[in-house]
Amino acid sequence: MKLNRRRFLGRAGAAAALLFVSGCGPHLENIRDSSQDSKATSKVLSILRSTINKSGPLDAESTALVQMGDSAIPGMLSALRDEDQELRASAVWGLGEMVEQNESNVQMLTTVPPLIEALSDPYWKVRQGAAWVLGGLGRIYPSDKQMKGATPVLTTKLQDSKVEVRQAAAMALRTLGNASSIPPLMESLSDSEMTDYAQEALVALGDPVPLIAALSTTDEASRRLIIRVLGEMGAVATSQLIEGLANSDANIRLGCANALTRIGTATTAVPALERVLENDPDQRVRDAAQIAIDATYVSN
Repeated sequence: MKLNRRRFLGRAGAAAALLFVSGCGPHLENIRDSSQDSKATSKVLSILRSTINKSGPLDAESTALVQMGDSAIPGMLSALRDEDQELRASAVWGLGEMVEQNESNVQMLTTVPPLIEALSDPYWKVRQGAAWVLGGLGRIYPSDKQMKGATPVLTTKLQDSKVEVRQAAAMALRTLGNASSIPPLMESLSDSEMTDYAQEALVALGDPVPLIAALSTTDEASRRLIIRVLGEMGAVATSQLIEGLANSDANIRLGCANALTRIGTATTAVPALERVLENDPDQRVRDAAQIAIDATYVSN
């Protein structure tokens, strides 16, 4: 029987092709995935470049990036390493949009290390944007171990040469909730361009103890700023302020009484304030206690 050469070669070729495809399946998948990643990255870069120097809303660009989901992240990180500073700034904007509009995307945590690096970028808009994005991630994932590494770097940004970066760092520290940021935030209170931002962060952190201890300073301006923060804390700080009324340092007693005046509704403090009014050796403290008592009765 004669073997049909064309039919044989056709069957053999098909079999060989099947064996080749079967053996190379994982590699072909990798090639396909790589191709898809490359397309996604190109799309992201195109979107980001279209935002540079564009005036007006960026709603369409934001929506396009958010709809891409996880596939947009590699392109964002690629842009964050680009030589073009405006493209890097656009990348942190894009990451911020993804955090804001898709809070459940845990894959965004993979951007934390590059964002921490971006806090040292030579372009201030990148530093500012990185701080804002880290703050957004900290709000969603405050206890994630990757976020803890952001706090030390963000605290150094409280001394950045650009006020926009300092303010963004304070707001990021507000959401991260790390007590180690309290001392540098307290120092930032004296920066007139930072006072409100540092105060908001300290109130959100909600730990009055180091603030009360700092009332011992002889700097009247610093005491006023700290009292303002303690007053904004409200009920969270009341019990510690009451304890502070018995402190051996007159400046701390005075500051605690003044802070209770700012709170105004701390009826539980009245007995302690009355004891101060009767027994405190410092006239300033007694006067402050009387004002605090009056403020409490007026408020209630």
